[in-house]
Amino acid sequence: MRYLVAQQWNNIQGNHAGFPHICKLLQRDYPDKYCLIECEPVYNKRHKSFWPLKRITSLIDSYVYYTKFKRSLLKNCKPMFRALKKGDEVFLLEYNLKTTPQYDLALYLRKHYNDVLIIAMTHLAPSFLIKSGFDGNKILKWAEPIDMHITMGSIASITL
Repeated sequence: MRYLVAQQWNNIQGNHAGFPHICKLLQRDYPDKYCLIECEPVYNKRHKSFWPLKRITSLIDSYVYYTKFKRSLLKNCKPMFRALKKGDEVFLLEYNLKTTPQYDLALYLRKHYNDVLIIAMTHLAPSFLIKSGFDGNKILKWAEPIDMHITMGSIASITL
């Protein structure tokens, strides 16, 4: 079985854009080969405040946002955890994003399901990754628990 872990985002929810829609079509047309694990959007309230508090609020919101995503992801993955077997494949379709806990999921899968192939996809340009704090060492660290890395975005390279 191929498990597709896709994050639903507020800006694409309910329309025909993004990976959740593509994954739903794969699951619909090939139910014996694909299983979608869709994580619903986690709403994050933006607080309006003057600049000194804005930074503090942003840090707190980032932690809360990440924690909500992680809880939602693990809850949605429980049926997959019960069904995973040797030779199955797990596709993490929002890898290398700090706001989604797919790195944590990859570590968990590698520790508990070593016979499962973990494929991660990054669809952000290298320049965005660098702006987000991903240097070569962090990219290599995040690559450790996965078996294959698929990228989309820019053809620019990152020197590791």
